[in-house]
Amino acid sequence: MTNIVVIEGRLLHDPELSKTNTARSVCTFTIICNTRGPKGPKEIATCEAWDNDAENLCKYLHVGDRLTVTGYLHSKHWENPIRRSEDIYRTVVSVRSLSFGDNRKIEEEVEKALNEKNDKKEKKTK
Repeated sequence: MTNIVVIEGRLLHDPELSKTNTARSVCTFTIICNTRGPKGPKEIATCEAWDNDAENLCKYLHVGDRLTVTGYLHSKHWENPIRRSEDIYRTVVSVRSLSFGDNRKIEEEVEKALNEKNDKKEKKTK
């Protein structure tokens, strides 16, 4: 059996970096993605990246930025601290690799610069 997940979407919230007891970096983040085109339903996936991936993700990406995550599904299990008879399960995507997509801020700056350049050309031709 194979457990491979590929998700392309945008960050729903800013990534959160924390350290484990053994001083490993872990970043928890949430991706929202389209399932059937831009106007179709959306899916939300909780992901975890570790070590260098975690630090880079938290350093360079913010809410709304696009990325592609490749990883595997991982189920977490712990006992409910309030109701000890209740177990809590949560499925997350454990990240194996990630690829940064476009950055909205950079796109806006490039678009603004191109518009200014086109405006200057139009003024010269008039």
